[in-house]
Amino acid sequence: MVGELSTRSPEFRQLWAAHNVRWHASGVEHLRHPIVGEMELTYESMGMQADSDLALSIFTAEPGSASEDALRILAS
Repeated sequence: MVGELSTRSPEFRQLWAAHNVRWHASGVEHLRHPIVGEMELTYESMGMQADSDLALSIFTAEPGSASEDALRILAS
């Protein structure tokens, strides 16, 4: 998959080569879902004490936003 993306996208190739990877415990994600479209979600992640390879991430939407509406549609 990385090879295919690298051949098709100069931007991906540059980002992948930079290896700029770090852990973020909170922030905002912009997602595109195939059914409801664009969403802007705030997240918080917590590492699991039982297994350091696992994390729990919680995503929420701003009350009254189009993203909240999108999450309600997905939950129905």
